[in-house]
Amino acid sequence: MQPAIRVIGTGAIGGKATGFWKARQLILSETAFAKHANFKDRIYFPRTICIATDIFDEFIDINKLRILLKACESGSFEDYDRFRAAIMAGHFPGTIGEKFCDIWGTMDYPLAVRSSSVLEDKTGTSFAGKYTTTFISNRGSTDERWQQLTEAIKVVYASIGHPNAIEYRRKHGYLEKEEKMAVMIQRAVGQEYNNYFFPLLAGVGFSQNGYCWHSEVAKEDGLVRVVFGLGTRAVGRGYARLFSPGNPTSRPEGHEAAAVEKYSQATMDVLDLQNNCLKAINFREVVKDGFDCYPGAQKLFSLRDEQTIYVPATKLWEANHRPVITFDGILSAPWAGVVFPRLMKEVMQALEEGFGYPIDMEFAGELENGEFKLNILQARPLTQREAHNPETLPIVKPEDILFSGSRDVPTTSIKDIEYIIYVDPEEYFGCEANERYSLARVVGHLNKALADKKFILIGPGRWGSAKIELGVPATYAEINNTQMLVEIAHGRYAPEVSFGTHFFQDLIEDEITYMPVFPDEEGNIFNEAFFKKPSIFGEILTDPHDLKFGTMIKVIHVPTVTHGKFAHAVMDGSIEKGLVFLK
Repeated sequence: MQPAIRVIGTGAIGGKATGFWKARQLILSETAFAKHANFKDRIYFPRTICIATDIFDEFIDINKLRILLKACESGSFEDYDRFRAAIMAGHFPGTIGEKFCDIWGTMDYPLAVRSSSVLEDKTGTSFAGKYTTTFISNRGSTDERWQQLTEAIKVVYASIGHPNAIEYRRKHGYLEKEEKMAVMIQRAVGQEYNNYFFPLLAGVGFSQNGYCWHSEVAKEDGLVRVVFGLGTRAVGRGYARLFSPGNPTSRPEGHEAAAVEKYSQATMDVLDLQNNCLKAINFREVVKDGFDCYPGAQKLFSLRDEQTIYVPATKLWEANHRPVITFDGILSAPWAGVVFPRLMKEVMQALEEGFGYPIDMEFAGELENGEFKLNILQARPLTQREAHNPETLPIVKPEDILFSGSRDVPTTSIKDIEYIIYVDPEEYFGCEANERYSLARVVGHLNKALADKKFILIGPGRWGSAKIELGVPATYAEINNTQMLVEIAHGRYAPEVSFGTHFFQDLIEDEITYMPVFPDEEGNIFNEAFFKKPSIFGEILTDPHDLKFGTMIKVIHVPTVTHGKFAHAVMDGSIEKGLVFLK
């Protein structure tokens, strides 16, 4: 018998906990077992305790934080920092410890402490990634474990005031609605290895596929984004294995060995048990070869012999062949008592049928006595991009073309674009590391200043990347007002397919068009001369600190530099062609 969900407090349990509870009811029902006999032995829901919203209210009130919480609605990081500091210095009522007394005796393993706000996980507004999930080792004396847990809860509470969450609420009309935070405390899925804790695999699944990269990939088969280690790596803008359960061996990046390795995961997230913190490591720290390896992970790896990538037949790996995380060994054949792609498809379809709409689920997998267990961590409504009928790409004079695209192109059109914000790739990659973070903040200032205008953002590499060497590290609140987000590949970096990440879900929910541009590829156009046109940066931002970035960031008022023309975008995903032009 799987453990029931327990609730501490008398308030609401929030959207995430409600979705988890509903998914549990559906998957562990006799109806589901009758249709899918394997669910009974293969699908698990980790033990979960929900802390209801009345505990949040009590914490806010006894620490006199209402005024600071209200101030966060400004969306400024300064107001948020003051609120967060007060949250972390706050104390829980003396009676709260009694309500948690049995946790210490029965949950003596690492824990995931997740947000579950009242507004979270609604149809069309998932709040994906806006609130915090944190992991704790849950080791030490009772006092040390209590401190770890209460600090983790405070971190979740504080995220209610983060500018990303505030601007998301503002954009979707929820800022005037009362928001409260409930918390889910879950058993963290995984096992200890080399003083790290992490699951064999984790990721996100979508019951409908909004990114069918091949004619044999069907929308109704769903989409899965899976990684080695903690699932935090799957929802961020890092590399992961993307597959359709109906055609699991098909790859968006193709099957050429260099491309497979380039777009494969190299960095993984783990819980560092000694330091009680999340840590990003190279997978080679926990995988040396087929024998010296995190238990069960051998099947997640292929080996590259320069021109080819293959799944090794045994644990005896060739010493001069490089391991690459491909998941091919578990996608192309039965493994650990399951056919993994089929199991994922069946679970997602059962949830979609039970919920009554397409779903987005997070999961983690582990091996127990050599048999695979799929742990469902959350389930919520899936926001999908609205279908558009493609427009015929116009015939445009070469001098009126700004840029074109031929990969990962959606079907949409945008008319009368008045402003273009352009981050110069050479200027960006040539500046100091600390300046790159400052540049992202300045982009945020422009995003706010032009909130009521129609503008597009163009920059090098990966927008929203945590790694400044891969692109501009802008947050959601710094890009959310744009009509279109363009990523330029200039040899040094190729934009990564980000379908399935929190970042990409934001673009869908906010109806922001995403397009990568590859100027160096034959047939593509990027009109660099246009982006050297006069900039009005200094007319929009006048702060001396911001003005220092006026050469790195150009703001082009399109009608002014083109004698009254505007920029327009026409894209046809069915033929993978996109064009942005002047008219």
